[in-house]
Amino acid sequence: MARLSHLDLRRNNIRDEGARAVAEGLSSVLRLTQLYLTNGNIGDEGAKAIAEGLRSVPRLTHLNLSNNRMSEELQEHIERRIQALCKNEYKG
Repeated sequence: MARLSHLDLRRNNIRDEGARAVAEGLSSVLRLTQLYLTNGNIGDEGAKAIAEGLRSVPRLTHLNLSNNRMSEELQEHIERRIQALCKNEYKG
């Protein structure tokens, strides 16, 4: 998985548990540039895990977490986290 550059889990209903698993795996995909988690039924707990995991993907340029259950406050936190890490495109 170290060479993975795109991960598309759209419409997979991964929920918070799946989002935590994705977040844990981010440290092993340093080349990841695109991550799509739309319509995954992800709530605040899963989104928090993703936000923490973003520290491991310095090459990320696209992240889409739209149409999930996370609060607007957490969406804004993730957007700020991404902007601080690198110049990325974020759709939340």
